[in-house]
Amino acid sequence: MAILDPILALPKSQKIAIGVVGLVALAGLSYFFVLQPAWDEREALWNRNEGLRAKVVQARADEANLRPFRVQAAALRKRLEAAQERLPLEREVPALYRQVASLATQSGLGVALFQPRAAEERRFSPSSPSR
Repeated sequence: MAILDPILALPKSQKIAIGVVGLVALAGLSYFFVLQPAWDEREALWNRNEGLRAKVVQARADEANLRPFRVQAAALRKRLEAAQERLPLEREVPALYRQVASLATQSGLGVALFQPRAAEERRFSPSSPSR
């Protein structure tokens, strides 16, 4: 205990002052090396959590706005299927052409050229004009 002998020989008030300074130094080091990094991490996680909450609220609002469009898309699909049922099949097109040509001839009209194009599938886009 030779190291602590000079401190032990000091008066009681100086021992208390050294103890208080030591505790303040220990508290300061604890704050800067333990509490401050944990506090910064907590703040970062809090901010990230708030950002994710905002995204969830926006996603829920988007999903609620999407429901009517899904219903409308289902109705349009049904209408498309009904319209496709009324269209002639590819093997029925030559007979249909002969029938149209015959009716045109009976009406005094001539059909110069009938060239069916290959079927093509088009995607609907809201910016395209409706026919």
